[in-house]
Amino acid sequence: MKRHQTRKSMRLIRYFLYFTPAVLSCSAAMAQDECPAAISKLLESQQKKAFFALHICEVETGKTLAARNADEPLAPASNMKLVTTAAAVDLLGADFTYETLIGLYNKDLVVIGAGDPLTSDPDFTQQRGEDYDAIMQLVVEVLKTRGVKCIEGNLIVDAGIFDDERYHPSWPAEQADKRYAAQVAGLNFRGNCIGVHCTPGTKGEPPAVRLEPDTRYVSLRNEAKSRLSGGNIMGAGRLKNNELVLRGNCQTEFNFDVALDRPGAYFGFVLAEFLARQGIPVQGQLIVGALRDAQGAPPEGFDVLVRERTPLVNVLGRCNTDSFNLAAECLFKTLGAYGGESVDSGATSRTLRQGSWETGREVVSGFLRKRGIPAEAFKIDDGCGLSHENRLTPRSITTVLCYMARRPAAQMYRESLAQGDSGTLDRRNRFADPKYQDRIFVKTGYIARHRALSGYCQTADGRRLAFSILTRDGDSGTTKIIDAIVKTMMDEIK
Repeated sequence: MKRHQTRKSMRLIRYFLYFTPAVLSCSAAMAQDECPAAISKLLESQQKKAFFALHICEVETGKTLAARNADEPLAPASNMKLVTTAAAVDLLGADFTYETLIGLYNKDLVVIGAGDPLTSDPDFTQQRGEDYDAIMQLVVEVLKTRGVKCIEGNLIVDAGIFDDERYHPSWPAEQADKRYAAQVAGLNFRGNCIGVHCTPGTKGEPPAVRLEPDTRYVSLRNEAKSRLSGGNIMGAGRLKNNELVLRGNCQTEFNFDVALDRPGAYFGFVLAEFLARQGIPVQGQLIVGALRDAQGAPPEGFDVLVRERTPLVNVLGRCNTDSFNLAAECLFKTLGAYGGESVDSGATSRTLRQGSWETGREVVSGFLRKRGIPAEAFKIDDGCGLSHENRLTPRSITTVLCYMARRPAAQMYRESLAQGDSGTLDRRNRFADPKYQDRIFVKTGYIARHRALSGYCQTADGRRLAFSILTRDGDSGTTKIIDAIVKTMMDEIK
């Protein structure tokens, strides 16, 4: 199977942020609400529309250069991913690798999940030059090499590295079928979504629909209509037993994803269908259960056929550059599974407890406390920032950023962030001017009522800054002011 490099390693390396060991903690050297005149003017233009909280400091010295409500806890939206990924790099180790095992145990075919969020993830497999079903193709190749013509027993899926609370209780119930709110499991598949591809037909008739993967794990009720004008206004709701109801109007070819229930069973079901099409039917049942022992080791006699490995560096990129929520939540529960203890690469079988949102909160909160961040400066609820219950202060975020800048994996962490020509910045055409692209590494953030931007940047005179800007009750104009503040920092701040 093809392996890959992180997406940014293909780009000409022109990075500026090579930090010295003498990084200090972010200080409150400047008065609590003191900002340079140019930034104050920008804030004043929005003061009747949105509440701003920000902190800007020098990375090398920790000196505060600008502060406004810097110790006010706000919902960080996707800027929460900065903390989750920092804790993952620091506690799991830069060489941490997810390892999904597929093998034979007696007469059964067994899949043991490791919590990998990128198994068959379409963006990730495309990056590697593979199809989403590459892992299944590899299983078939190995089975045929061994002369296996059928699976005489059951197909067993072990997703027990995480608990079975798959949808966060603080996430909006009405968004449970959205890609960004996909369920979180110990075995994930294709982002835990199914692709819906629609092609319009005769006006007033239902569009043709193709599912990817083409599986009986879902049923489809097509109530959508084709039309000649007016654009595409379509969606699909998920009912019980993964029944999808397609509604809306289709003018042109249109693709979207729908999040499904029970991701581990989804993978097992699609794998069984794939094997059958390749002439290796499963004669038994699909069983979702636990086979590993209390230390996380596979049962004695487990015969490994395929080891699917995903390095942490790739998960970081999907998390921070692309803001892939499932990646953040799997990291969050993985931290909970390992209890905050550093592990060596390949030690994914030494789990001592199930990863959960509860254990993840415990570990991430402990990580922040060890950075000297006071308890009143944060509240951790999930790993990706979709929950409105999360709270971080701008100063707590810059403290984490400065800490990570002096760690051995500083470059790995930094390069996981979006630049002007990548990820969420590129999709929204922010910081597209070439003079900014190689001087900024950031995480964007948005949930209802909250917009955020935090990360690293370089000033015109070469100083390296960490910054965090969190807002409440803003609009699209707020985002423009956020970007203007960052550009002012880079161009004018002294």
